Amino acid sequence: MDKARLGIIGLGRMGRRHAANIHDHIPNAELAGICSVVPAELEAVAREMRPRYVT
Repeated sequence: MDKARLGIIGLGRMGRRHAANIHDHIPNAELAGICSVVPAELEAVAREMRPRYVT
């Protein structure tokens, strides 16, 4: 079965937590993309979780 590719919009406290859960705890899901208007949040999550798409 193919992995579900998921994206997160907004990387505040809840968005970052959802991204971490997808990345770390759901084996049949891939954190494919992240989006944030706060550059520091975007860079930190991109560096740690390496999604395909960052905006």
